Amino acid sequence: MPDPALFNFTVGDLVANAVATHGKVRVFGEAVDLLWRSNLPGAIRLEHLWNELLEESHLSLFCAYAANHVHDHFPT
Repeated sequence: MPDPALFNFTVGDLVANAVATHGKVRVFGEAVDLLWRSNLPGAIRLEHLWNELLEESHLSLFCAYAANHVHDHFPT
C-alpha cells in the first residue's frame, strides 16, 4: 500500500520544488495503472494521495489507465 507520509515526503517535495522554480507543473502518473493490475486498493489509495496533492498545489496531473483494466471493472 502506498504510504501517505512517504508519498508526501518524496512526490510532494518534488512537486513543491518544481512549482517554486517553474510555476505551474504538469505531471504524468502511471503508477496508479501499474498498481491497478495487482493491487486495486493500493491504486485507489494512490489516486486519493494525488488528489490531495492537487488541492494543495498548482499542478496538472495526467494519468493513463490501460483500457482493458477499465473495461474489466466497469463494463459498458
